Amino acid sequence: MGNAQVTEDLSDVRFHNMIRILAIREHPRKNEALALWDTIGSEYRRRAEKDGWLPLSCTSSSTAPKYGMLTYFTYHVGNHMTPTAERRLILEYLVEKELPPIVTREYYSSWGRPGTPERLQKLFNTIGGLIAAASGDPAKSKAIREWEDDLNFLRQKYRCLYDG
Repeated sequence: MGNAQVTEDLSDVRFHNMIRILAIREHPRKNEALALWDTIGSEYRRRAEKDGWLPLSCTSSSTAPKYGMLTYFTYHVGNHMTPTAERRLILEYLVEKELPPIVTREYYSSWGRPGTPERLQKLFNTIGGLIAAASGDPAKSKAIREWEDDLNFLRQKYRCLYDG
């Protein structure tokens, strides 16, 4: 899992395999997955600095992308959910690490720097917006419950960043 591999499309199987490995407490390839965790972040930072925007098409409006960070990392709840342990690792990655340069520079910048209250607030706002959009739809009750559980996880894990 060297740097040459990571410079290809980072949204492919490697990231998801890394998440699956890290979700298993005693996986024999855990150290390799942790190394990839950092390498991917470094590559995202390098691409952002060089304006190397990754293709993520299909915007629903000029201000709100149809597909954003959560979709890029295949974070899903509800009937097509990502397993909880993997979802939480994705959330940790979103808070703590460099993000991919997707959509536009404005969108990318709106996520703030890794490990900051701004980054955490953006994640709260994003998930909160999903909850608000799904409210009132009985078919989305499972998704809402999982989003709320994930927000509680973030509040507990990142108490030092959370001031709300």
